Amino acid sequence: MLSPTEKGNALEAAVHAIETVILQSSPNLQESTFKIECKKIVTVHGVRHEIDVYVEVDLGNGYKSIFIFECKNWKEAVGKNELIVFSEKIKALQAQKGFFVAKSYTKDAKAQANKDPRITLLDATEHKADETPAPFDFHINEIDHSRTNVELQLLEHGEMAPPKGELVKIKKISALLRGVEIDFDDYAKKWMSEVCNKSMETFASGKLVEGMYEREAEAERVFGKGELLIKGVDVARLRLLVKFWVRLIRPAVVTHFEIANRGRVISLAPVTVGDGTIQAEFVEH
Repeated sequence: MLSPTEKGNALEAAVHAIETVILQSSPNLQESTFKIECKKIVTVHGVRHEIDVYVEVDLGNGYKSIFIFECKNWKEAVGKNELIVFSEKIKALQAQKGFFVAKSYTKDAKAQANKDPRITLLDATEHKADETPAPFDFHINEIDHSRTNVELQLLEHGEMAPPKGELVKIKKISALLRGVEIDFDDYAKKWMSEVCNKSMETFASGKLVEGMYEREAEAERVFGKGELLIKGVDVARLRLLVKFWVRLIRPAVVTHFEIANRGRVISLAPVTVGDGTIQAEFVEH
């Protein structure tokens, strides 16, 4: 269960994501610059103001506009006092517009907002994450290279093409490819990676459940006489056979917010893939 601070941060992040997409897709801002920040601290006449989401648009030639957002992810309705404070923030920053984002407002809060034409109230709806499917059936496929089994078979020039040919172990040996010395281990691993990735293009993972899946793939390369020499052997053909495992990951939906008249955002849980982390976010406006 999220703490009050985490809940507030989640709503701020959703507003930030939606507004970023709106700004980036606006044709009127293609030749202008803008910046958008969360939790910006602004000091005016010695008074510190924390702005949940701060937007500054620079149209050039001295024209600059400021827009601020206040986000309250509260279960109870927002009261008039919060609107009074927000109005003061708008005044202090000389913002053109202020958007207050919350799930509900008291009658007095709405009346207070109506007193300041620069304030717009936005209704936020938080949908249940465990009842929200991942958009577009989103998932991640990761090849587990630690569990890959590789066989390389070679056929020399002049042989009568036996069924399998000689097995070549992938190890630190040198070879000559078109007269240039290569690291055969590196050559084979790059080829293996290409074959695995090519195989993944036909992996119908769309409706599969999360888990580990074994796959097999093979490929062949043909060489002219004297083109590839491995330990002095003139190789006519190399055949690669790979058995590997694929980890299918379906990240859970962690938040789903809808901001009236602005858009919606669905965020998925972060996932560790290789040495990095992937976190998907889907924004509609």
